[in-house]
Amino acid sequence: MLHNEYSTTSSPSPAGTSVDPAGKDRLLPAETAESTEAGCPVYDASRQDAPGDATLPHCAESGSPDDGHLAGGSSGDADDDAADRRRDEMLRQLRAGVEEYFLSDAAVTVSEALALFRERHRERPDAQPSRLEAEVARAAALFIELNGDRALGAITEEEVHEFKSLLSVLPRNLRLDKVRGSALRDLAPRQRSAFAGQRPRSEEDTGLISLSTVNRHLKGMGRLFNEFDLHNPFHGKGYGRRAIRETRPRIERWSQADLDAFFASTLYTGCLSEAQRAEPGSLVIKDSLYWAPLLSRHAGLRACEIAPLDVSSVRDVAGITVLRVGDASPHDSARNIRLVPLPHVLITHGFLEFVKDRQRQGETYLFPELHGFGADKAAELLRQSLGAYMNSVVPGRRFMGLRVTFAHDIRQQAGMTPDMFADIMGIARPAWDRSLWTGPNLPALKAAIDMLS
Repeated sequence: MLHNEYSTTSSPSPAGTSVDPAGKDRLLPAETAESTEAGCPVYDASRQDAPGDATLPHCAESGSPDDGHLAGGSSGDADDDAADRRRDEMLRQLRAGVEEYFLSDAAVTVSEALALFRERHRERPDAQPSRLEAEVARAAALFIELNGDRALGAITEEEVHEFKSLLSVLPRNLRLDKVRGSALRDLAPRQRSAFAGQRPRSEEDTGLISLSTVNRHLKGMGRLFNEFDLHNPFHGKGYGRRAIRETRPRIERWSQADLDAFFASTLYTGCLSEAQRAEPGSLVIKDSLYWAPLLSRHAGLRACEIAPLDVSSVRDVAGITVLRVGDASPHDSARNIRLVPLPHVLITHGFLEFVKDRQRQGETYLFPELHGFGADKAAELLRQSLGAYMNSVVPGRRFMGLRVTFAHDIRQQAGMTPDMFADIMGIARPAWDRSLWTGPNLPALKAAIDMLS
């Protein structure tokens, strides 16, 4: 039974009597004292933090002289009995709640906490499989492999720092199903010793996990503690922006020669087959590999914005055909949605006919071939597929470089204001600026994009 902080520890009372919890100078009959010793709590009213009479739980087996009858009396009042039962139930619930908090939440292991987190997350009204749940699961799996399935209440800040240190030298795209348990725990120290205890400044050259990903894992573990309202030792332990910026690889713009070589490659002039895109042929396959580079180069879209585009993303606004970017993913909030005028170069390539074909086929997504492995994997699959092809045509160039090239070129356009640039690129505005924003100037954006194309 839990220790009751209000239980009396004063000197023994005379034989056959007990101190009345309502006052020091009054005595209770021996019959009541026996029931008190049998397990009912006794409160010291002289303490300042003792609860008042209205909240004092009464024992079902014993009454108080103030109730108007002695314990065991045959003429007990029904209302008083009901009040006693209600107080007993309140006390039972209080004890159960305290036991659950102190004995369950702090002692629950990481794997048990993850299972409860998933259950609670899916019971919420807006619950759906989300990136948040996947990130928490990934973080918990890594912690269990590196530190063991520890109880939440037993995880110290020293362990958190060690976990962070081990994460920061793990290889990028780590497969837990390939490296587990002691093999993973041995891998991190070997990685760390290989770099003489100092993390290299660029993860691009070393193939290490990015510091942003380390922060995401730390935050994922912290969510388990927040779910149970426990002290969160992971709070504030992530890497700062400066450290992340120093290790982030610099993405270079594409030269005009690289652009000409890529858009004159077999992907656009004709390939041998879907599996042999780099081999010359007569087949032009207009799928995600075909359209994504055009959308990034001429509209500045990211891979994570291209992959979830659906047939409703292309619409007419005030006579201008636009792409509604950001509303096809369950992770996007309303403030991330933006309208980008469809570049004329995409229209000449037949993009509107492509969208109509998808509608006639009954497809929801414009690029359904990316969505067979889950919504969160679509953009990653697009980057990997394009990366392999790009490396065979223009070695060393990355897909993100097309967006960087577009940003550089569109900024040079005459009349391009900071607000217009932010509207096209989807750059977050400060809160005070968003309150003054009246919406994009679509005709001006359309003219700037078409001039660039």
